[in-house]
Amino acid sequence: MIVALGFLPVLFTISVLLLLVTIPAGILWRAIKASRESDDRLRRLADRMREKFGEVAPRRPFFGPPQVSFKVDGRKALLEIADPRRMRIRVEESPGVPLPVLIRSRGWSMWPVGGSLQRIPTGDALIDEGVEIYAGSTFAGFLADRFLDGGEGETSRSDFADSLIVLKGLSGVKSFEFRFAPDEGVGADLRLKTEDLFYRVDELESLLHHLHELHGRFANYDQWEPTQAKNSKQDKSEKKDPKA
Repeated sequence: MIVALGFLPVLFTISVLLLLVTIPAGILWRAIKASRESDDRLRRLADRMREKFGEVAPRRPFFGPPQVSFKVDGRKALLEIADPRRMRIRVEESPGVPLPVLIRSRGWSMWPVGGSLQRIPTGDALIDEGVEIYAGSTFAGFLADRFLDGGEGETSRSDFADSLIVLKGLSGVKSFEFRFAPDEGVGADLRLKTEDLFYRVDELESLLHHLHELHGRFANYDQWEPTQAKNSKQDKSEKKDPKA
């Protein structure tokens, strides 16, 4: 009995030592496994991106998430894999937008945007039911007028709506936030429900294309000309000159 009791401290010490060894080892193993999976994901994504983009260069910083720098139509871009379900992208754009514009999916955050940004309804149920658009107060008034005009067919709003509908329907994307800021280009933050964007870079190419289109509209807001008017002028010129 006395001998058995004498072994209890030894068994307790051994158990504690085993816990001190196995728990850190398990954590380390999971970290190594996650790192390998992340590296593999980064490599596969970079390989596929080379099919659509130029100067693709994956890198894994000592601190921070894995990154892929690349160029899209000559514009510098950076993609970050925050985790297997989070992707961030930033693209240089010129000229910059005059005032900030924020587009996010409904449910992205429970908190209001606040600050100097004002909510803009587009009047289109397909967009407003799933997308929130904000802009600087003076710029928001201008954009709101354009949306209202577009509802009457007086502007090229249909192209704007098409871009938003494509962006809100990207395969594998659960929610999103797009930021257009002066001198900062375009930023995209994506929460993913599947890994489609890691394998289908045509979706990524479509995302960047429509963000570029939207940025062009915001940056050249004073040249946002009516499409219908352009088409009518072109039709008239073709009637006057059949050879044109």
